[in-house]
Amino acid sequence: MNYFQFPVSFGTVFIFWDEQGLLTRIELLPGSCPHAQSLLVPLPLAEMIQNLQNYFYSGVPVGQVHWNLLSVDGLTEFQRRVYALVCQIPHGETRTYGWIARTLGKPSASRAVGQALKKNPFAILIPCHRVVRAHGLGGFFGEIDESQSFPQIKHKLITLEEEYLNPVFSFLPAMMRGSDFRGGQALSI
Repeated sequence: MNYFQFPVSFGTVFIFWDEQGLLTRIELLPGSCPHAQSLLVPLPLAEMIQNLQNYFYSGVPVGQVHWNLLSVDGLTEFQRRVYALVCQIPHGETRTYGWIARTLGKPSASRAVGQALKKNPFAILIPCHRVVRAHGLGGFFGEIDESQSFPQIKHKLITLEEEYLNPVFSFLPAMMRGSDFRGGQALSI
């Protein structure tokens, strides 16, 4: 399996792609990178990876999803519809599982929306962290217990986006807000 990894302040991001150079999944795991690798990233994915790094280091919006770069063959039609709608949630905002279901015209499908998001292979790129329960944060990557690490990561991602939109020091360039820079490289978020 081809992959690229990079550290963030609360874990490691892994980006996987297939032999055709299509993105197959993105994983955000707590803990540090086990080791560095020097795999050549397919050129079409390089910009996407840079956008993801900018997101984690500075809170910069990832931008539009380029569906032609994603391996989506295994997704159901319902998952595709849910993911497309979730991609329309503005950076720094959240919606509920119920809102997603109602917007899709399936008001009783909140749990189905949750299951689709649980299976989201493209975390952050398809921002399932922006979908929350009506009364609370809700699960992330299939986790329900908010004391566990993944809901904490969901909270950190939502906070990262809010801080980008409402910086404490708005006079600083966007790439410097919320980060500790040394030599031009973000060390933490």
